Amino acid sequence: MSYSGGLNGNPTAAHVHGLSAAGVNSGVIFGLTITGNQASGTITGSGTLSAPQETGLFAQQIYVNLHTSAHPGGELRGQLVPVPEPEEYAAMLGVGALVLMCRPVRSRLFRR
Repeated sequence: MSYSGGLNGNPTAAHVHGLSAAGVNSGVIFGLTITGNQASGTITGSGTLSAPQETGLFAQQIYVNLHTSAHPGGELRGQLVPVPEPEEYAAMLGVGALVLMCRPVRSRLFRR
């Protein structure tokens, strides 16, 4: 995840938090690495989610919080939203194409 446009302070920490609804604070699940400064940067990292946390991810109950010197409680926050894998997009397109192929087509002979 990247940020740009400037923060109010230098980044001090970044974490993945959960389980809670958007706008509600919750505990740290795992930490992330920050590369950058007040003007722009990148947040990277990985971790393992428990089964309840994985369910919470799909329910959009997990968020990333970027803490800065100006806002120690968090300056930049965003809920994580799952994105379908490319195979799932292909399957959706395949079903859509099948539906289009199966719909009735009127012959041009009967049009006026």
